[in-house]
Amino acid sequence: MKKILLLMFAMLPIVMAATPFEKIDVDGIRYVVDIGEAKASVASRGFDNPYSGVVKVRSEVKYNGVTYPVNSVAANAFNNCTALERVELPNSITIIGQAAFKGSGITEMILPNSVKSIYYWAFQNCSRLKKVTIGTECNVIQGDAFTGCKSLKTIICKNDNPALFNDEPFDAAHYANLTVVVPKGKTSDYQAADGWKKFANIVESAYDFEVDGVYYNITGPNTVEVTYSDEKYNSYSGRVVIPPTVKYDNKTYNVTAIGEEAFRKSTGLTSISIPSSVTRSSAYAFNACSGLTRVDISDLKAWCNISFEYVSDANPLVYAHHLYLNGSEITQLTVPDGVKALGPFQFYGCEELKSVTIPNSVESLGWSCFCDCKKLQTVTMGTGMKLITDHSFARCSQLRSITCKSSTPPTMKDINVFDDDTYSKALLKVPASVVSTYKSTNWWNKFTMDEPPAPRFYKKGLYYKVTGAKTVEVANGLDAWRTNSGNVKIPSTVYWKGVTYTVNAIGDSAFYGSNRLKKVEIPNSVINIGKFAFFGCTQLKTVIIGTSVSSIGDNAFNNCPSLLNVNCRVRKPPVIKSTSFCQSTYKNALLTVPVGRKSIYRSTAYWREFIRINTK
Repeated sequence: MKKILLLMFAMLPIVMAATPFEKIDVDGIRYVVDIGEAKASVASRGFDNPYSGVVKVRSEVKYNGVTYPVNSVAANAFNNCTALERVELPNSITIIGQAAFKGSGITEMILPNSVKSIYYWAFQNCSRLKKVTIGTECNVIQGDAFTGCKSLKTIICKNDNPALFNDEPFDAAHYANLTVVVPKGKTSDYQAADGWKKFANIVESAYDFEVDGVYYNITGPNTVEVTYSDEKYNSYSGRVVIPPTVKYDNKTYNVTAIGEEAFRKSTGLTSISIPSSVTRSSAYAFNACSGLTRVDISDLKAWCNISFEYVSDANPLVYAHHLYLNGSEITQLTVPDGVKALGPFQFYGCEELKSVTIPNSVESLGWSCFCDCKKLQTVTMGTGMKLITDHSFARCSQLRSITCKSSTPPTMKDINVFDDDTYSKALLKVPASVVSTYKSTNWWNKFTMDEPPAPRFYKKGLYYKVTGAKTVEVANGLDAWRTNSGNVKIPSTVYWKGVTYTVNAIGDSAFYGSNRLKKVEIPNSVINIGKFAFFGCTQLKTVIIGTSVSSIGDNAFNNCPSLLNVNCRVRKPPVIKSTSFCQSTYKNALLTVPVGRKSIYRSTAYWREFIRINTK
């Protein structure tokens, strides 16, 4: 007994001298080294120093000259790291510890083939997590590992043998809505396995399958998206042609999307050909593709309907700047009729565009739709345009002509739709009938308006100018002084090009100098008689003014020395100026007014200048 005690005491200093766990930081990442077990784990830096952005975990670390494999993610390692975007794990990790990623901001997790166990609460409440890939060796997933992951849509399982569920790893909604992608030929195994059989949508995987140098992920029973080859990205170089369909294992799939980060960091990529089958290009799909110089398409309408998601580098034009349709570069863009909307970043950075014509079918322009189109000079928008969102034409430094055919000014989300330089230098053209509406609408009123001359026409001896949707005024013509002779009865309406217009005004100088005119009858529809309307009608003897006239402009009947009869049928005296009639008219002409209105005319400015006033 004494020998045993002595042996224990002899060993005690050795045990006490050893430190079994050591914390070390490498590249800003905390590792805990288990000296006794000769292994290490990636660990938390503490709640006051959470991880953020992209974290790349080493497969091994050195401490005191000894190399230790990193084989686990410690409990709570990334817990509540809400600014965390992505964690890249090496193929040495075997354990994902309890609450390792709980409440973090990751959107996708690729677990390497080496991972065998996913512990309790590992990814619980990762509300932005959309996609998880589980490697070939995972054999157990513990309770609440993925509960609360409300954005989770896809689980890719690479293990031929379904992992065991220890308690309940998923929410009830996951079983109904998630897509579980499993290895080829293993659908029935998963559908029969406890836990897994609760999932309503289990499909076989083509993840990482490659055809002609392009990598694909299965996204549905008959669809795939282009993806990257591995977590290192930089999967492509040179010219890449994406086909509309791809055949794998005797099955044909439609290529409908370019997946998130698919071409990321492919700095050797020089050109990309995108088929009409693609309807979505996901976030960061072309991030850091600095060598890209060309994008080829065969269907412009299909391109206009691609959804470029979330960020500008979902669109390859951000780097390529040159868009080719069937081999020819697009510089004069005419958006195909039938397109309903142009989405965010649709032509972002397309630097060779010089003109854009948008059809009546398009109702909206998305965020930064034509941003950075540096050579764009003219834009024409159709009648259907209703909404233009932020930065749609930002940094279009040469834009000088904008035509908007909509009768209702489209809503602009903010002043930043156009640059200040565009507002000050570009000329805005809108329908003549709604110029005033644009002038009173926010942001549109910052432009200089190009007001086209109102349409004019000649009908039965008189010239007319269109002043509204259904109104005209009698206007001056090049030879009006010659054609306006004798007795003229102005009609109350006139028909032209399928429209019946109301004659509601006599325009400025309409009958100026018509020295053959002897009598004029103005209809009840006329409200205003313009300046100099009948000035210099030296033979004019009689004027009949209809019941609706409210104003008579300066010199309207001045220099009409023969005017002896003025029949004003208006009960309330129209507003006139002292020069509306000449002094000889005030002195010599007979003014006839409605019965009972003589005293009112006698007391009204300038009408009182008539010496003779009679009633009828």
